[in-house]
Amino acid sequence: MKGSKKELLSNIEHFEEFLSPERAARILKVLEGRSDRVTLILENLYDIGNINAIVRSAENFGVQNLHVIESQTVGKLRRTTRGAHQWVDMHKSPDISVCAQELKKAGYKIGVTSFSPESVPLDKLDWTHKWAFVLGREMNGCSEDAHNQADELVHIPTVGFSQSLNVAVAAAVLMAQAFFQREGQGNLTNKEKLELRANWVAKSLPPRMLEIFLKKRALDMGDPL
Repeated sequence: MKGSKKELLSNIEHFEEFLSPERAARILKVLEGRSDRVTLILENLYDIGNINAIVRSAENFGVQNLHVIESQTVGKLRRTTRGAHQWVDMHKSPDISVCAQELKKAGYKIGVTSFSPESVPLDKLDWTHKWAFVLGREMNGCSEDAHNQADELVHIPTVGFSQSLNVAVAAAVLMAQAFFQREGQGNLTNKEKLELRANWVAKSLPPRMLEIFLKKRALDMGDPL
């Protein structure tokens, strides 16, 4: 519908009146913990269970954006993430190199998870930077193309026989480390917070309520639907 996003933003207080006080307060509290200081690039993951777990961990640790290479898996997320997908933004890309270059332009360092002797322990990274961590396919790890984009090779220190972690567990450890580094505080701009707030309010309301309001506004203003 034409102008729906603008109308939603300009009338957000009106829509919040239809939420319970607890829900409205929860939205504001969660917003304060949202961050774009870290993101993940999921390269060619095929196990839906792992992807679902990563989405849920991202939502709980305040990671707002995830990037998925090979987008055919994304369509299945809505049925299986227990609602977490509603609160996290998924960005799809067919190519790891293109995705990494776009994130570099946005100010991110690319950290590729690796068992290489040259890799840096996670806790030794320079966390003053914004980081995009590449997590590779369950059986093969990160691709050569991903390694070619790396600003840093990264590993999670372990002391067991098996060395490697399940990819969803590794993702949770990466995001938890970032969460502790920023002490759980978010860093989104006021504009970004307002847009997310409006989006989350809309998702918390019965769909027909928003649709009817926006149609009525369009008719009142003489705009085409």
